[in-house]
Amino acid sequence: MQMAKNIPIVFLIVFVAACATTPDIKPVSYEEQIRLDSELGIKIVSEFEQRMSIIKKTEAGIYLRNLALRLTANNPGLNGRPIGVQIVNDRPDELKNTKWRNYAIPGNRIYLSKGFLHHVEYENELAAAIAMELANLLGRHAMSWVEKNKSSLGPDKFAQDFQGAHPGIDVTKIDYFGSGGLFSFSNKKLAESAELAVELLYGGSIDHRGMLKIIEKYKSNPHVSPYSPADLDLMEERVRTALKLFAPIRNPIVRSNEFMAIRERLKQL
Repeated sequence: MQMAKNIPIVFLIVFVAACATTPDIKPVSYEEQIRLDSELGIKIVSEFEQRMSIIKKTEAGIYLRNLALRLTANNPGLNGRPIGVQIVNDRPDELKNTKWRNYAIPGNRIYLSKGFLHHVEYENELAAAIAMELANLLGRHAMSWVEKNKSSLGPDKFAQDFQGAHPGIDVTKIDYFGSGGLFSFSNKKLAESAELAVELLYGGSIDHRGMLKIIEKYKSNPHVSPYSPADLDLMEERVRTALKLFAPIRNPIVRSNEFMAIRERLKQL
């Protein structure tokens, strides 16, 4: 009889315990992750471009965007997503040397160094630089930095305008250009991106040896290279390995007529 009286109490305890149990966190889908990254990217772009000198050249911008679209067309993670390519004046570092640094921000906004563009001789070099930045986006390297440093980047005063877009992130607090900042990727991540860039070039029917060309260009100009010698060595190793996995492209793009028409304009920026 006493046991029967205690049964409702037992059920109540079980019910309360069940309600107090932390619910399973539903994993964010790939599509949702792209959306969240892109929304945060809009805010980052706005802040980033205030700190940069952007060169507005419509004709060059259209050509660069079309080249980027060629690289994204056959990649499921990039196809159909918006893409834009801007040209930036190079920032002098602490030693007053100008680095040929390119950038990519979620939402598919790519920034190419004016200094690098002045020294491009082949279209596959230019395409390789874009492919490298697209690969950085696919690897979510910048977003990984944001997530790692989230505790020091809040509160987000713009959260009400971007509901769900990484709330708590104040983009004004992001370190954009420091040695440990948003674009300071490990050599492992850089090597992964270089390898993936080969695949993107191949998918666009562009001579994928362009990756070796730009690595060689950076090695030959260490004073302007944004990468350390160790970074470049590992990138080259991974690129050479990746090149062996693909059959030769029939009539690959090396220097198209469109590139030849725009090359001198790029050099005069």
